Amino acid sequence: INAEYMGDTVNDVRSVFFYTDEPEPHFSLDDLKEGNIIVFRDPNLHFFMDGQMGLRCEQADLVTISPNHNFQPARRLVYAAAEKDSGATWYQKKKWEEAVIRYDAAMRHCEGVPLEGASPEVVARRRELEMPIFLNIAAACLQQNKYDDTIKFCRKALEINPDLPKAHFRIAQSQTKLRQFEMAEESYLQAIKLAPADKLIIEGLRDLRAQMRERRQAEKKLWAGKFKSEPNPSLSPSTAKPPPKGKAKAAPTLGAGADAGAARSKVWGATVAGALAVLTVGVGLGMYAQRMTGALG
Repeated sequence: INAEYMGDTVNDVRSVFFYTDEPEPHFSLDDLKEGNIIVFRDPNLHFFMDGQMGLRCEQADLVTISPNHNFQPARRLVYAAAEKDSGATWYQKKKWEEAVIRYDAAMRHCEGVPLEGASPEVVARRRELEMPIFLNIAAACLQQNKYDDTIKFCRKALEINPDLPKAHFRIAQSQTKLRQFEMAEESYLQAIKLAPADKLIIEGLRDLRAQMRERRQAEKKLWAGKFKSEPNPSLSPSTAKPPPKGKAKAAPTLGAGADAGAARSKVWGATVAGALAVLTVGVGLGMYAQRMTGALG
């Protein structure tokens, strides 16, 4: 049994008793020092026989050391691996939010290991841990319908290794849900190129293309109905009403040259009005031309 005095966020000091002989790799008793933050999952408040009240911890995997402190790279990588494994446990239990919390802690531990000036072994170990962490946190985000986050973490994994079929596959799944069909098809093709026998990827691409066909058919019906219900006004028959039929009114006398003017009026009227009317005099010509201008203009 190991006991420590710890203060919570409101500065209440409590006793914490660790009933575990092997806290590693989840945490180290050496890191339980002033200034560091330790997080307990599902803490148990315990009343002891001597009257003390405190926390009783019997599972090391319920304890997390906050990444926001200075640790040696080797220690950080140990914590990152432990958090990754803990995240996988929660993922298998379908506790997506808890899995994301653990994967996020693992990711931040890895990010706390500087690449510049580090030994090749440390750099390789960080990269080795980061790739599955990014893929797994993306999978947990996908289960929660957080498609943009899924794409973001998959792209982080692809920055380390661009030939990850799982990353392309999960990007394609997310893009499909976001209805980015053309982009999703490209991602599926990239995944199939890397894993041509993967049945899940092949089935996903088949389902995507079925959705794309349905969308094209729906768009085709939509536009066909639109053209049918909205005819082109320029192609519609004229709604202009012909002048009422009746006995032609006698034309007034126009004086000299009236016969020639009347003849020209008849020719013009026959050309413009066709079967609608025949104009005979200059006065009638002016009135009809005005009417026709209003109808056709």
